[in-house]
Amino acid sequence: MRKSRLLAATVLATPLFVQAMGAALSQQAQQQQPQQSQQSQKPQQQNAAADVLKNIKPVTDDMLKNPPAGDWLMWRRTYNGWGYSPLDQINKSNVKNLGVAWTWSLTAGATEATPIVHDGVLYINNYADKVQALNAATGDLIWEYNRNLPQRLAAAGGNPLSKRNMAIYEDKLIFATSDVHLLALDLKTGKIVWDHTTDNWENGWRYTGGPFVAGGKILQGMTGCGNAQPGGCYITAHDPKNGNEVWRFYTIARPNEPGGDTWNGLPLESRFGASAWNSGSYDPETNTVFWGVGQPYPWISEMRGTFPPKAGQKTNALYSDSTLALDVNTGKLKWHYQHLQDDTWDLDYAYERILVDIPIDGQTRKAMVTVGKPGIIEVLDRTNGNWFWGRDTVYQNVVKSIDPKTC
Repeated sequence: MRKSRLLAATVLATPLFVQAMGAALSQQAQQQQPQQSQQSQKPQQQNAAADVLKNIKPVTDDMLKNPPAGDWLMWRRTYNGWGYSPLDQINKSNVKNLGVAWTWSLTAGATEATPIVHDGVLYINNYADKVQALNAATGDLIWEYNRNLPQRLAAAGGNPLSKRNMAIYEDKLIFATSDVHLLALDLKTGKIVWDHTTDNWENGWRYTGGPFVAGGKILQGMTGCGNAQPGGCYITAHDPKNGNEVWRFYTIARPNEPGGDTWNGLPLESRFGASAWNSGSYDPETNTVFWGVGQPYPWISEMRGTFPPKAGQKTNALYSDSTLALDVNTGKLKWHYQHLQDDTWDLDYAYERILVDIPIDGQTRKAMVTVGKPGIIEVLDRTNGNWFWGRDTVYQNVVKSIDPKTC
């Protein structure tokens, strides 16, 4: 059990991502164009593009499990979320000799995307849904896709027009749009293969994270759950052939379902939040995907109705601020662990889930490591969600203590 205390001081938290502010200096800001792909027109670039396109191979499940050393096929490169490249040509002894090979200006606006790199092509998701394929060796543009966003959405601007990642699978590049579609583009041409509408952006739904391919399915988390959308957010799985939805898991527990009795008796239409605004991690051995969930809304528990507790009611507000372990085939919940109950301080736990096998009490255990805004590193057993240990990394005044026997 965690003992939390509400102090008079305001709790400030720093997100774990860094926006690329240099993109705001770009001189290449352009109006949104019709939904189309544009090919580079320079003869030399066309020749170079043709050469590199010849080498592009379809991305298989085996490649995602064990990517080529020079490829970066997903947000954290590998399913275990390590974010580590095995390339060793650049090292401590020669890094001082590096120089600029080429530069490419991104669209003006917040840039948070991790590029995809495959067979010598770099794919980048610019602000406001411009996707570009570049020759990774030369920086030349191969193709470009511009999405024609609704005028009101584009005019509003801000972080909802920025995405953190894309996915690559078979012969398709898959990305989430600002108007809440999942889109698949042909790797070699940038032409639309399929376009799936997940929800209505006019109701406040947003994609800020991106898709993730695991077990032959496209997985995507929904955000925008604080925009007066009752019932909160969800994670969906989609068919890579056409984008059709396969299953949906709601990140706010429904009444009369497991965890549904943790909202102080509130009806579903009064439950908000639990965004899944980052991508997940995946264990192929157990076909389990691990996802982090954000805080409940409104931020203050008295305002949302989970405090003060009513007689006989639970108030921890599942599945907010939790780690979810989902079966990739069915979307069924295998286990969950809630890091912070009834969060009233906007302290998301929606960051990376890193999978490692580590020694604990003399045995090698299958673990999952994560951290939330309080800055407490927590290690769980990824087979069942049991808590192994935690460690404070920064000063924080929310969690007073953690009892390892009741966690």
